[in-house]
Amino acid sequence: MMSAMPARDAVVPPPKAPEDLMELTTSPFGRRAMLGRKPMYEKKDIMTRSVRNILFAGNEDLDTSGRSVGLDSSARTSGDLDISTRSGDNFSILETVGENDIADTADSLREQGRYEEALVLYKEALDQKLETKGKNHRDTAEAYFKVANVLFSQEKYDEAMDNYQKALKIRIKVHGWDHESTADTYNSIANVLQNQGNFEGAMRVHQLILSIRLKKVGREHPDLADSYTNMACLLCDQHEYAEALVMFQRALGIRISTVGPDHADTAATHHGMATVYKEQSKIDQARTTYKKALDIRQKCLGADHEDTIKTQKLLDELAA
Repeated sequence: MMSAMPARDAVVPPPKAPEDLMELTTSPFGRRAMLGRKPMYEKKDIMTRSVRNILFAGNEDLDTSGRSVGLDSSARTSGDLDISTRSGDNFSILETVGENDIADTADSLREQGRYEEALVLYKEALDQKLETKGKNHRDTAEAYFKVANVLFSQEKYDEAMDNYQKALKIRIKVHGWDHESTADTYNSIANVLQNQGNFEGAMRVHQLILSIRLKKVGREHPDLADSYTNMACLLCDQHEYAEALVMFQRALGIRISTVGPDHADTAATHHGMATVYKEQSKIDQARTTYKKALDIRQKCLGADHEDTIKTQKLLDELAA
């Protein structure tokens, strides 16, 4: 049974320790394979499949971070990267790319979908941070976090969780439980739990993230809208559509007041709400809400944008 939804201003107390979340990592459910498309903006944290599927139209392949498979601008101008490893000697990739470039190189490899090569680089960087910064430094936490991200992209959820937990433990020690970087780590943990099918655990963590963001940024901030959206999509995964709609409505109010009624993020929220109405067989409301999303997307993205086309297609299907 799902945890009760928190009141809008509710503050959920933090867990006693990061290890308190470890009991949530074993799921009795199968993983939900839901594909979507990349968001219009770069997210700080990984998005679950259901978030992308509900909010962003299209069904082309992408990596499981929610970002498109491609190179950053510097890599595009220099050609494809070719990072290989050797065995049987003391060769280090750091000797080839340099410590200052390793993160950018690994990020580019990950965006190309070359996860094994990226993972080698991320682990090299982690070893370097452990040696030079120590096991309780914020840079070491970031290195663990990046290792976890690429493991998540490979759908190696148990290994990803282990590294997220290590990053979380350091960030709580360095920054405190209510710091934004700690909230980002909790968010990634929630995404792992959701992809494992552990919805109860994922909701518990999302409620904690919500409490952190309420304390740090207040009730009218895009980060809070992100939290409500993540909770809505988690509820949709469980067919809890009435509660999901409440979360989307809260997110929509924040989107309109912070980024405006004609922003792509606002359109995405309308699209998510329309999807809920469709699943509830409330066709008139679904049609009206898809039309709102379509009007915004035509205005801010253009009629030929893939998101606009997909929303138009869904609207046409409802009219058929």
